[in-house]
Amino acid sequence: MKVYISLITLLVCFSFCHASLIDVMPDCCERGASFAGLGRTCDDLEAIPDIAPGDHGICMVIMKSCCANSLGPVLCERALNHRMNVGSCQTMNNDTCFSAGRECCDCCELGINAFHDGIECESMRTGTSCDRAFAYCCKAAASSFDVRRDFGENECSLQTSHRLCTERCVNLIDNYVCECHPGNHLLEDNITCVADGDTRPPPRYLACSQAPCQHECRQVGREYECYCRTGYELLSDGYTCEDVDECAVTDSLACNYAERCLNTIGSFNCISDVVCRSGLKYDPVNQYCVDIDECAERTDTCDERSICENRYASYTCQHASCPTGYYYDRTVSQCNDIDECARGTHECLDGARCDNLPGSFHCTRIVPCGTGYTINGVTQQCVDVDECSQQSHDCEINELCINIRGSYDCQSCPRGFKTNGNVNRCTQDINECQEGTFDCREGTRCENNVGSYTCISICMTGFEYNRILRACMDVDECRRGLANCATYEICQNTNGSFSCGCRQGFRQNNYGQCVDIDECREGLSECKPNQRCYNLQGQYQCRNMCRNGFRFNNFNSACEDIDECAEGLDVCQNNQRCINQEGGYVCQCPAGHQANRDRATCEDIDECSLGLCRGTCENLPGSYVCTCPAGYALMENNVTCKDLDECSTGTDTCIQDEVCFNTRGGHKCESVVCPEYYQVRTSNDNIQCVKTCPRTGNAPDCPPGNLNSTISHTFVALPSIPFLRQPIRLLTIGLPNYRSAYGGSSQTYFRSISGNEDQYFVITRLFPRGLPTGYVSLQKPISGPFETVLHLEIVTEVRNPVTRRTEVTATSYLMIHIDVGEQSY
Repeated sequence: MKVYISLITLLVCFSFCHASLIDVMPDCCERGASFAGLGRTCDDLEAIPDIAPGDHGICMVIMKSCCANSLGPVLCERALNHRMNVGSCQTMNNDTCFSAGRECCDCCELGINAFHDGIECESMRTGTSCDRAFAYCCKAAASSFDVRRDFGENECSLQTSHRLCTERCVNLIDNYVCECHPGNHLLEDNITCVADGDTRPPPRYLACSQAPCQHECRQVGREYECYCRTGYELLSDGYTCEDVDECAVTDSLACNYAERCLNTIGSFNCISDVVCRSGLKYDPVNQYCVDIDECAERTDTCDERSICENRYASYTCQHASCPTGYYYDRTVSQCNDIDECARGTHECLDGARCDNLPGSFHCTRIVPCGTGYTINGVTQQCVDVDECSQQSHDCEINELCINIRGSYDCQSCPRGFKTNGNVNRCTQDINECQEGTFDCREGTRCENNVGSYTCISICMTGFEYNRILRACMDVDECRRGLANCATYEICQNTNGSFSCGCRQGFRQNNYGQCVDIDECREGLSECKPNQRCYNLQGQYQCRNMCRNGFRFNNFNSACEDIDECAEGLDVCQNNQRCINQEGGYVCQCPAGHQANRDRATCEDIDECSLGLCRGTCENLPGSYVCTCPAGYALMENNVTCKDLDECSTGTDTCIQDEVCFNTRGGHKCESVVCPEYYQVRTSNDNIQCVKTCPRTGNAPDCPPGNLNSTISHTFVALPSIPFLRQPIRLLTIGLPNYRSAYGGSSQTYFRSISGNEDQYFVITRLFPRGLPTGYVSLQKPISGPFETVLHLEIVTEVRNPVTRRTEVTATSYLMIHIDVGEQSY
């Protein structure tokens, strides 16, 4: 605004300083604009020393105008930075050039609050510079919240904000700052406010290092706050953490429908109830059995000389292709030498020393061989003497000679065999069935085979002999677990055999396999309305699907609204009233109150700040009262003030010879005295002095004819009108249409004599329906108290065709008494 005032001053100056202005304008404007970039106010400008002293005043006007015009964007940018990063708008400098900055700061604060209230950043569309500041700060808050969510929240809106600052918490973009009320100052801790002059030390600082928190601690102002790790909740003592049973409090869909929730300390696990066959495990993500890689998990049984190769549902041990005397080391994937001496796998006999070699070993004789051995001259090893092959043993003819190291042993032939003559081998089979040495139970018969015999049932396959009934009875393969039915098949015993059928909830496909029946997709479920069908292996499950605020009624299968108010499930507080709604509820404040920003409490509405009253407003708890000034009465709507017409109600103070003139908020007593030869005539608010000259002609001072025929007084009462878009018509004046004695019509016009020096009023003349009519209108705003008497002369003229001169044929006077009240109503 200061720019426009300076420019007006500049234009006024132009009329008397034209020559000097042209010379100094460029330099002075450039000096003022460059001064704005120095970060100082325009009031600090100093005169340019190298111009004439007479041009100093002109130059200073130009410098201040150009400085203020350039300083506006700079101040706005600084104000935005101040509100986003420093503090509230109240802490800004209040110099005269800071109005643009303060406006930007206030609009920036609206933008920050709008983001935290969930309002779109482009919602401000006033068409002013406030739109840009609003959107800029709103988007900055949103950007900070996306990048740094731990700092992007509004700390001042948290329940712990009273511990952050003792008085006023101001939210910034990436942080917050504490400020004090007027008359107080902030201590060094930047938290505590005390009165100016108070020198007390800051309160004691409670640090997390001294806190008894069981898990974690964070600093909140001068205090600390304990919190728990994920999977735990804080107990009422404020520092002890207790495990959360997620399986009890979490939605049942936290685990897959084929899994079972198992609570653990600080967490929970989803355990599959699906049984996979050996070599497979259940995959909860894809919901089917997948292969176990025993080789990768090192759960195989391959020895150190084998390579593990994984296969579906199994694995194989492939012998490593290492040279003789080497073994495959799985830890390093290479062939290493076998130390036969250290392992004890060498073939050195007693009396010989084992020396390990790459891929082999060597035996060196150190003790002579004993009985039953002979020395190998090449290898220096004791070689066993095979007494059996050399027929140097003394076994009987029916005994088998078994060579052992250093000796031999005479053993009976293996069961089912006997020696054949003098041959040292048990090669002749014993027929136990013929010799009667078999042991078969009842219901079976003996059948000889090489080296033994077999007891064969006399019953057919699928039957067994019953000794009590002495008959062949069916074998129940299903009960004995002899059937080889698949996982989803059920065994059904038959006479002499069994069959495998599909379990309930399964059916055979074209390949003879039992596959799950999807009852949900095929419409075979018995789920009720408002229930959703979930298919499981071999079965299905019906789950209630009511939305929030409703519960499922098992009797009528309908979702019924939950009355949170009646059941005490609402969170309405203090003097709020709970009102149930379909699917929820609202907390309503009493009349004359509104919800606070935290939505938890109700606060009184200051109706007076809304401008509801036309007169004086007094705010009351939950209500307000409108009162009117003297001379006005409150109307039935209890809001609007109506002027009291003391003249019509007889409450005026006028005496007998005075005329009561009602005004806005009061009245006036006017005394009208007519001149000589005039009589008073009264009609409503109009008073006329009508000329009555005597007929005898002995009144030379009485104006002849229609000259000065009437002197009229009329009264107009107006309220204060501070704003006016177009003229308001106040009075309509009907004018006489005299016929000229020379023929033709006369011309009537107005002439303002006095009372309109401030040009508030305008008098116009029109000819509706051919009749001359005058109009008195208000043409610009007017404020009271103000009064004036608008003195108008009404003149009628005709043109004399003989003299060709205009002659006045009639005159009259109109006195308009105008009173403007102090109020705008």
